Amino acid sequence: MPVLLTDRYSRIAATFVTWLGTNVGGSIIWHLRVKGPTTNDPLFDCSVLRKWHEQNRRHSFCNRGFRSSDYLTSADWEKPTVCRDALEIEVFDHLANWLGSADGRQFVAAAEARAVAYRKGLSVDEILTIQAGGREAAANG
Repeated sequence: MPVLLTDRYSRIAATFVTWLGTNVGGSIIWHLRVKGPTTNDPLFDCSVLRKWHEQNRRHSFCNRGFRSSDYLTSADWEKPTVCRDALEIEVFDHLANWLGSADGRQFVAAAEARAVAYRKGLSVDEILTIQAGGREAAANG
């Protein structure tokens, strides 16, 4: 279903990607890191979508009964509102599904390399070289 990409959907996508860097969103990244690099499962991208759906479930005892998507689509996280726009939910679902693809996993790896480089005061190229050397050393063992 073709949908016009609006500023609102772009902001939601950016918020979701930022949220992946938090402790809560990090569970999806952990799933990618642990299961993604070695998977030959053609349906791996669906497993990332399942992780997002698990995270986005409504629990009366957690987050005051709001879903993660309610917080991520609210202007004020202190006063979340229930997300009722199906197209906004589609933004999350499409991104989660894409993250499980080869391109999505590559995006996450590049973002993690950039974060490590920033923390260590190195360039991204230096981090990628170090990581490649570690993989090479492990392969030659």
